[in-house]
Amino acid sequence: WLMGAMGHDASHFAISHEPWVNNICMVGIALLCSPALWLNQHTYAHHSHTNEYDRDPDMHHFPFLRNHTRTPPHRRYKHQVYRLYVWVWYLFISFGECIWLPIRSMVTGTLYSLMHFPGEGLGWKGWAVTLAHWSWFFLFIIAPPFRHLSALRACATVVAYLALTGIYFGVFSQINHLNAESVVSDDGKKGQPSLAASSPPAQSPASPQTSCKKGREQDRDMKSGEWARNQVIASNNFCLESPLWTWIANGLNYQIEHHLFPGINHQYLHLVAPVVAETCREYGVPYKSFDSMSSIAGATLAYYKELATKS
Repeated sequence: WLMGAMGHDASHFAISHEPWVNNICMVGIALLCSPALWLNQHTYAHHSHTNEYDRDPDMHHFPFLRNHTRTPPHRRYKHQVYRLYVWVWYLFISFGECIWLPIRSMVTGTLYSLMHFPGEGLGWKGWAVTLAHWSWFFLFIIAPPFRHLSALRACATVVAYLALTGIYFGVFSQINHLNAESVVSDDGKKGQPSLAASSPPAQSPASPQTSCKKGREQDRDMKSGEWARNQVIASNNFCLESPLWTWIANGLNYQIEHHLFPGINHQYLHLVAPVVAETCREYGVPYKSFDSMSSIAGATLAYYKELATKS
């Protein structure tokens, strides 16, 4: 958990000003996913094109979950009306990130046909890093239980590790971006969802005002800051007043600030949050901050439920 936080910050070059320090600390993310794939999938693609259906790989991880209106309706999505069904799919995230996606990407040379790697797959460096990661993962995660437990208990331990890290990984990556107000609508406009908003406006850290209002009288030209605007709209904060949730989420409950300033270490994000909220209010950009875990998780699950049957 803490190693994962270190690896995540390092992948955003937010541990040190020295590149070699960040490269070493990135080993922490190897507990959850392939470092070679993570830089391409997450640091470069997801953070550059958050929630963009044709560019963000994170919109295409789950074949049995529909998270966008541009995904054609299918009967296999009908089960996502049930919360347990969604949580079960999250259990497989660590397996997918550590094993399945690296193999698929290196063999095909692409990730969901959205990202195309130079040469064949990730190239020899990608293969080297991936093989090193698999060796490390086997020696320190998979092998130890088999040295001390029966085969059955060892298998159960490995499965439990992958499942628990998967659900942790899944929850804190999905709720931060998936709800009706954060995903591009059918007409391609952000912040104007085709689905009804599924959660009440939430508290911002700078004001008791529940959210930044759209369509302010003094509307300002946002063309020069369109990327920043889209990052705010595509992200969600939660439980900003809770030290416990900030600790559990490793500061990623400040997701809006993290997407605007990924190079800032997570322990400092709370310092810029009031300024970000005030700036959003000034420019009429919706700053979505949920006051409880249940409200932000509920918004994500409600979004899945509505997409289950919506054409």
